[in-house]
Amino acid sequence: GTAHQRAVGSSSSSSSRPGTAVAISQDAARRKSLSSASRNSGSSSRVSSSGGAQKGSKQLLAESQDPATEVSPLLAPPVAHAQAGVRSGKPAPGSAVVASGDSAGAPGGPAEHLAMRSLRTSQMLLSLDFWLLFVQFTVASGVCLAYLNNLGQLVVSLGGGHDGQVVFVSLFSVANAAGRLLMGYIPEQRLHAQGTPRTVFLTLTAAATAAAALAVAYARLGHLYVLSVLLGVVFGAHWSLLPSITSDLFGLQHFAANYTTLQFAPAMGSYLLATELTGWLYDRAAEAHGDIHQCIGPDCFRTAFLLLAGLAALSSLACCLATSRSRNAYAALALHLKHVQIVEGGHGAVEQEDP
Repeated sequence: GTAHQRAVGSSSSSSSRPGTAVAISQDAARRKSLSSASRNSGSSSRVSSSGGAQKGSKQLLAESQDPATEVSPLLAPPVAHAQAGVRSGKPAPGSAVVASGDSAGAPGGPAEHLAMRSLRTSQMLLSLDFWLLFVQFTVASGVCLAYLNNLGQLVVSLGGGHDGQVVFVSLFSVANAAGRLLMGYIPEQRLHAQGTPRTVFLTLTAAATAAAALAVAYARLGHLYVLSVLLGVVFGAHWSLLPSITSDLFGLQHFAANYTTLQFAPAMGSYLLATELTGWLYDRAAEAHGDIHQCIGPDCFRTAFLLLAGLAALSSLACCLATSRSRNAYAALALHLKHVQIVEGGHGAVEQEDP
């Protein structure tokens, strides 16, 4: 009986094992199919997300094209364009600051940021704004270099010694450096604080140049101390104002070529006004005094500097016109700078509060 039960138990257990194996194999197959399906769905989601990321990057690349390269009519005043931006709660480091909502000038409208026009050199040469700046740079450089280059003969003509120009040259050099520093800092600070265009300071500098040239025409030897400082300041001021104005009105994309082209202005002023014109008029004055080699008298350079003062006065009018034409562009630039300060200030406060 015991042997029979063992035989029956062994046969029943052996007969149940194939069914168990089948169930195990079916369960493994089901798990394998589920795992394969999940892998397929994960890969498809990764592909779709990758495709979406690529599409998003392409879209951002397309949106990042700056419409500032679409130049307005070249003889029209410089303008600022508003480019649609992307609203974001926290600007990424190094990203363009976006002015949004009411502060952008359109309540409830899309975020905007400033995009100044960017001109190539060939386009800049057709712009009236360039030639207004070119005339001012030419005349101002000619006036200042006419004074500096002929300072030795000017001192002698006013009764000074042959080495009396040394102190005046030193004063001119120090004032030149001071003018570059002052007209780099003050216009930038006024633009941020009150929206004052840099061309306003260029106009004031041009007027000071005309006044200084007129004063030299009737100066005495003791007056040259003050005039050396004044002309040194206005000479240095141009070398700080003109690069900034060039980038503001014609853009940064071609700034190197544009500003290099503007450098022909002081070269022309130095040769045509400071060398040729002033030298020719001095020689005529020397002949009138009966000495073709040296002129002694307060009128030796009077005609030259009266003519230079008249040219400087005309160039001041050119600066006034440049200021009027660039008023809207600088107003938009000043508004943008205020938005930058507001956004950066709020962003810094959030970062300080963030533990």
